[in-house]
Amino acid sequence: MARPRIPTAKRPECPKGHNGDIWLDGFYSRGEFHERPRFVCVPRLDPHTRKRSPFHPDGSTAHKFIEPLPRRHPNANHPHGGRACVECEHLLDRHEGPQTTRRQVFTIREAARALVAVGEGRSMRQASEAARDTAQRFVTDRWGQRKPSPHGQLSADQLAMFGSVVRDALMAAEWPDAVALDETSFDLTITETDDQGDKVSHPGSVSILGIYGYQAGRGSGRAIRLAARGGADRIEWEAVLRSRKGEPTWVVCDQGKAVMAAVKRAWPNATIYICEAHLRMLGEQRLAADGFDRFHPLWRSLRKAIPKRDAWIVFEQEVRDAGATQTLAWIRDARPLMDHQWAIREDDRPHSIGGLETVFQEVVRRLGDRRFVFRNRARLELVFDLMALDLAKEANDLRYREIIRTHLLRNAGRPTRKRRALDDHGGSSLHHAVREVEARLKRRREQNARAQRAHLDRLRKSGKARTRTPSRRARNVRQSSR
Repeated sequence: MARPRIPTAKRPECPKGHNGDIWLDGFYSRGEFHERPRFVCVPRLDPHTRKRSPFHPDGSTAHKFIEPLPRRHPNANHPHGGRACVECEHLLDRHEGPQTTRRQVFTIREAARALVAVGEGRSMRQASEAARDTAQRFVTDRWGQRKPSPHGQLSADQLAMFGSVVRDALMAAEWPDAVALDETSFDLTITETDDQGDKVSHPGSVSILGIYGYQAGRGSGRAIRLAARGGADRIEWEAVLRSRKGEPTWVVCDQGKAVMAAVKRAWPNATIYICEAHLRMLGEQRLAADGFDRFHPLWRSLRKAIPKRDAWIVFEQEVRDAGATQTLAWIRDARPLMDHQWAIREDDRPHSIGGLETVFQEVVRRLGDRRFVFRNRARLELVFDLMALDLAKEANDLRYREIIRTHLLRNAGRPTRKRRALDDHGGSSLHHAVREVEARLKRRREQNARAQRAHLDRLRKSGKARTRTPSRRARNVRQSSR
């Protein structure tokens, strides 16, 4: 039997659009410490006859419903204040209380807090345990004590349902006008099954392909994409570059063949600018090989020479006077590239990938020893993106909460992705990605070896085979050693 209607109480609107009376119809989903209100929509009382029709104007009868985002209320058994709110000690009315998704006891606030915690570097187990503790979801351990379970599946489910929603809302769907590209890697243990059905493990490496974006093409930037891939070859780079719309006009990267080939294929109209810090590092290696430590004035001259042609000429003369043969050989080899760099250089454009280096160091530090246990590639990429949002000062509970609430209201209170949407359901997608890249590189090396052998056989048959002459760099090294 429905409770009598209290005129002053606030009530939700009927989901079917009826202009009826909304009554509280008890509570549903009664747990140990929480309950959620249920409502019933009945036809309005006729003011003339003072009688209530059994039917709404559309012919339907009274019906029960719940809000799109039901409110979670503490019941009388709640250990912290009974029916009063845990935070403000206010006795909640039927229209008050934290909102939850349909068929879930955990609130939107707890889901948002779990995503923030994962972005801060906390493990899935730690984030899940904190959410269960807030929701008073306890289990009894072997000692008879009531504690929240540390199982990490809860945070993994919330990451699957809402992680991509938060990322898509706070990260642009198109590439900005200028980007910087770089990659790093971390080790992990690859587990697979051999021909006899036994599990074997061997070390592997996962690459993090990072993209640092400058929205206006200038000024300060932020990490906008951190992709976990099985390697950093051209195919993987090209897949990441094509994952969003748009084409930058300015791309900063190092001299890696894979990334430069991918940029030319995915963004053919972009201007490629080689990172000045990378060029300076190559020059410093040559100076160190010539016996000049980092306190030598040539190191300061090199730093000034990278961005300006006049300073480069002065640096070249200083190197020649100092007798640094290896550095002088590098200067001659790099001069065509430097002429191109000076011709296209714009002072207000980004010139280095140093911002990504800082992001990589922090991300790997937050992974810590947990990097050896990651097995799901899509989940790891979402963790990277949440870390990038946290490093960009975009992560906080309120912002995530509003994004999740808007998403749920747009879909009748239900997430568009299921809780186990990211699960691999057997095997490991991350290990599979590493094995796929390793197999591709192995085939490429075998093809190159066969092509080299065929070329040498053709030279041998034609009588044109000759011994390999030393390169100019090798000749310079030999002369300097004398």
